[in-house]
Amino acid sequence: MGGSSRQFTPRIRPIRSLDESRTPSSPPKSSIEVPKFVDGKWELELPLAQRLYQKSGIGMFQKSKYTINHFELVFCFWYRHVPLPKSFNFEDLIEKHPSLSYEIVIYDVLRNGGNILVPQENLQSREFVLPEDTWGAYWERSMKWQSDVPLGALRWVHSSDIVDWKNLIEWANSCFELGFEALLVVIDGEMDVTSYKIEQLDPQGSHASIHSLDEDSKSELQQQIKHLRKTREGWYLASQKHAWPLPSFGVSHLSGLFFSNEEVEFLQEPADEEKTGKKSLYTDLVLRGLMLRPGFKFGCCWRAYSAPMEDEHAPYLIPDIEFLPYNFESLCLSLRLSEGVNKAWAYPYLHADEEWKYITISRWNSS
Repeated sequence: MGGSSRQFTPRIRPIRSLDESRTPSSPPKSSIEVPKFVDGKWELELPLAQRLYQKSGIGMFQKSKYTINHFELVFCFWYRHVPLPKSFNFEDLIEKHPSLSYEIVIYDVLRNGGNILVPQENLQSREFVLPEDTWGAYWERSMKWQSDVPLGALRWVHSSDIVDWKNLIEWANSCFELGFEALLVVIDGEMDVTSYKIEQLDPQGSHASIHSLDEDSKSELQQQIKHLRKTREGWYLASQKHAWPLPSFGVSHLSGLFFSNEEVEFLQEPADEEKTGKKSLYTDLVLRGLMLRPGFKFGCCWRAYSAPMEDEHAPYLIPDIEFLPYNFESLCLSLRLSEGVNKAWAYPYLHADEEWKYITISRWNSS
């Protein structure tokens, strides 16, 4: 059978021609001087330079000269009526600067979303420090970019790039420690841009722990697990005389309970909630009061419930740390799936103190 019969209008993707302006506003009555290429930058004259810098955070003043880089020049051609010099040879420039085409598009998209975006190279004289591997900083339009600390730091990648998880987490944590939002911008082969916000996450649940059981319930639990029978992929416990004391463990089916290997391992040797040092990921999640169920249908290791299944859907999807997304295409696929089912994609990692920490990555809309 063919595709959907739904009627909808496809989204028109911009072409972004280098031959014409993209602004509907009329040009100024007096002509704007053509920028001059000096020492790898484009020089603009006052008063336009002052206005671009103060109002929009475009370019930089250095030794009483105002300069803009290549992608700022294209943006000013599109939206500020600045003429594109004949010496601006895009074919030659992308040979020397292979990332220029992506930077032009990212700068355009983020700026038109209502933010003041300033590349890191223009912020060297500011007092704040940005994390390593940061491409730029951004302010909301209502903020005073010349005096206010940025709202966030930004780095960009191509969708085909391999995910360096260690580096990405270190960068995000540096952003958090410095008080910045962490924004990851992904551009694909169609020059489409998708932005993601990386945030710290502290998943918690209300499910009873084995340590919260009274002594009689603990004794009953230990008696019942002696009757476990091995199955191909886990364990089975037939219905017993007394009710199973820990509802967050085991899947009820076929007149009994089915347990995963991780569940049985934990029940036989439960970790101490107060114990410090390295725990397994499963143990950490369980001790947070979460109930774990298979995440196969959602392309992850577990879906994690904060409350009983009959009361809420699982708010978290936990990926398998042994099979994390390889590149940003596969990562974006996982994130899109999780958001499509209204769940947070919770990435777990071991912190330097050997405690499990979590971040979540979600779509960010600048408009």
